[in-house]
Amino acid sequence: MFRSIEEIYKEKKEKEKIAQLPSIRKLKYLALFFISIGIALILTNLIWLETFSPTVILVLRGCTGICAIIFLIIVGIYMHKIHTIYNEQRYRNNKDKDKLNEES
Repeated sequence: MFRSIEEIYKEKKEKEKIAQLPSIRKLKYLALFFISIGIALILTNLIWLETFSPTVILVLRGCTGICAIIFLIIVGIYMHKIHTIYNEQRYRNNKDKDKLNEES
């Protein structure tokens, strides 16, 4: 029922290897880009709060929210891809082990 620390560490290392694939790394950088834009918009809103009109403040807050939503969607896709590839590899390895056990 419970997994050992070694199994958890091995699984983490395998997922880190998958995360280094070029297509998945692009998603990570895209997510970092959108969260950086969101933070920049929040800081802009905080620094020049008195000088902006209420309309501009609302637009900045809306754009910050949109950046946050896009960030969450990209992170979800990122995590889904990593776990999908990991589970496919694990299933393939288990299937190969089952074939070896049947042959012997």
